[in-house]
Amino acid sequence: MQLGPADRDGALADGKRISLSAQAGNELYRDNPLDKGHMVRRLDPAWGSQQDIDDAVTDTYTNAAPQDHSFNDGLWGYVEDYILAARSQSWESA
Repeated sequence: MQLGPADRDGALADGKRISLSAQAGNELYRDNPLDKGHMVRRLDPAWGSQQDIDDAVTDTYTNAAPQDHSFNDGLWGYVEDYILAARSQSWESA
């Protein structure tokens, strides 16, 4: 089973596996040109059992890395789209 795109408003949740005192929250991204760059996208978890995949939570601050908006919304997005398309083509031909 593959996950599909989620309806999201850009909000992230606090990670439940790490103490809140060790997490950067929305205050890191407020009033500056930083985006919340996902380290693992919702479409990508594919490890473990089907239950592990279903339980994967990627919309958390513990899965976000600060990225400059112009990079995250520009070149990086093109790179992600290119890799996703190339991966999809190679799986379809396998």
